[in-house]
Amino acid sequence: MLTPALDASVRALLVQLKEWQDRVYTAHGADKGRLKRRVVVGLREVRRDVFVDKAKLVIVASDIRASPTPGSLDAKVAEICALADERNVDVIFALGMYALGHVVKKPHAACVAVLNWASAEPLLATVRDEYRACVGNSYLGHLNIYYE
Repeated sequence: MLTPALDASVRALLVQLKEWQDRVYTAHGADKGRLKRRVVVGLREVRRDVFVDKAKLVIVASDIRASPTPGSLDAKVAEICALADERNVDVIFALGMYALGHVVKKPHAACVAVLNWASAEPLLATVRDEYRACVGNSYLGHLNIYYE
C-alpha cells in the first residue's frame, strides 16, 4: 500500500526540517535550539507534543509489529494515533523504524512529530499528494488546510 515515492517524499521533508533544526541548535546553542524545535523523536516526546497541541503531523514507522502484551510498542503507537485523531493531528505511516531513525540521526525511531514546517510547504505538499495517492482522501484530515 505504501510506495517508495511516499517514503522518498517523507524522507526529504524530514531531512530538510532536521537540517534547519540542527543549524539553529549549533548557531544559537541549546537554549534557543530547544525553543525552535521543528521535529521531535520518540514515543514519549511525540505523545507529549500531541497532547499539548504542539504537533502538526505525526509520522509513524510502517513496520511496527503487533504484540498482545499490554504496554507494547504497538499499543503505545495506537494510543498516540488515537490521541492524534482526537486532537485533529494527521498521522502518516511511512518508512521503517531504522530508516526513520536514520533520517533523524537516531539508531531507530517508531514515530516522529513535526512541530513546525514553516518554509517547507512545497515538501509537505509532495508528502500530502503521495499519501493521497496511496490511501485516498479519507485519511487526510487537515493537511489540506495548511497548503493548497
